[in-house]
Amino acid sequence: MSSGYCRPGWGASCFFPTLDADAGATRGGSGTTSPATTYNLGLSAGWEPDVWGRVRRSNEAAEANVEASQADFAATRLSLESTLAKTYFQAKNGYASQQLLDETIRTYEQVLAITENRLAVGMAAQSDVAAARAQLENTRTQRLALNRQQAQLHNALAVLVGLPPAELQALALDGWPTLPKVPSTLPAQLLERRPDVASAERRAMAANAQIGVARAAWFPNLNLSAQGGYRAGEWAQWLSAPARFWSLGPSLALRIFDGGARTAQVNEAIASYDLQANGYKQAVLVALREVEDSLAQWYGIAAETVTQDRALAAARESLQLMRNQYEAGLVDFLSLAQVATTTLNAERSAISLLSEQYIAAVSLITGLGADGMPRPDWRPRTRPNDPLRTV
Repeated sequence: MSSGYCRPGWGASCFFPTLDADAGATRGGSGTTSPATTYNLGLSAGWEPDVWGRVRRSNEAAEANVEASQADFAATRLSLESTLAKTYFQAKNGYASQQLLDETIRTYEQVLAITENRLAVGMAAQSDVAAARAQLENTRTQRLALNRQQAQLHNALAVLVGLPPAELQALALDGWPTLPKVPSTLPAQLLERRPDVASAERRAMAANAQIGVARAAWFPNLNLSAQGGYRAGEWAQWLSAPARFWSLGPSLALRIFDGGARTAQVNEAIASYDLQANGYKQAVLVALREVEDSLAQWYGIAAETVTQDRALAAARESLQLMRNQYEAGLVDFLSLAQVATTTLNAERSAISLLSEQYIAAVSLITGLGADGMPRPDWRPRTRPNDPLRTV
């Protein structure tokens, strides 16, 4: 088999011999010779022994590129799953805010009714009624804005799961799942599960193998070939003994001069490896940064939640006291409205922080490669004598 038959990307098939069959009929002549028809039937076999490791290194490069493509697919899938989870928790945030505003609207409707009753008996001014109505309508506007946002999130979720928005049924958005427990430190080996890191590693391995392929071009190609069959000018003589032919023998080919082409190919392979190796290093550094950012976000939100819960408890207590005083006629409506607005903002901030906590969990799990997701094993395949050990 000639060296031209085995090309990078053909995989393990390059290790095996090839067998070809051909049959045909030709008609021709020359000078005054009458035209004649020749019939032939033959088999040919070829094999290139992998003496210098060119085929082996080509196979390693092909396998690494295939695994890199598989890792790219897994990385894309993981990104989509992460986006789906984050969008879902944004929808839960909107749903919880809708429930809060529904309850707030009912309360403001009661406050407006109380204010109108107080106006009727001369205990409140018309400006208080107008302020109470403005507060109620502003809250209703916020509720309508949430309806629009929820519709957009519903459409986004539908596309992410591969459905037209009209076919996606309403999701159950009430309640929150249990947050995972995150240790204070995480081993860096967890990053090996990330498909983008695995893809960069496999591409560096493929480029490293291509260096061996390029260097093997300096050595001669050894090919073993065999050929046999029948050739005759008449059908009756086609399979007779005199019509048989065969050949068997090795061939050794070495290019003596190429004007520096092989040197350039080796240098190109080395440069490609350096590029892919640096890309691998960069992928690892980016992965480390993303995980560190997710951890900082996780613990930062956890600390914010503690203080926000205290602020929310104080705001609720202040609102209840102020409402009792307003109903007793001890304070005006403006004082009650200010406290009510502060409490509503605190309620929505608490919901947003809770949603951000779940989104931070998704980011952290994604940054660590999403343990438990069905995918190929991306454990490193570097060998002790592999240059990648220094990457």
